[in-house]
Amino acid sequence: MSMFFLIAGFYQSVIAIWTQLPGYGWQAANGGITSPLGVLLLVQWPVSGLYAIGLFVGIDLNLCGGVWPALVRAMGDQ
Repeated sequence: MSMFFLIAGFYQSVIAIWTQLPGYGWQAANGGITSPLGVLLLVQWPVSGLYAIGLFVGIDLNLCGGVWPALVRAMGDQ
């Protein structure tokens, strides 16, 4: 899971900055938050990893749930 968070966060950040679609800052911010979650899991920050994986997946899903509507609104303003 930690490698998934690292790769997904890095990919989201790079693609958002590379394409620079309207509202790309939201997707870059999502990637900027997802990558540190992967780092935290990789260095085994929380001792009990089972709740941390669930917590971090929930954080990522909430971020994605907030980013996509923001991107749609930004694209609709054009």
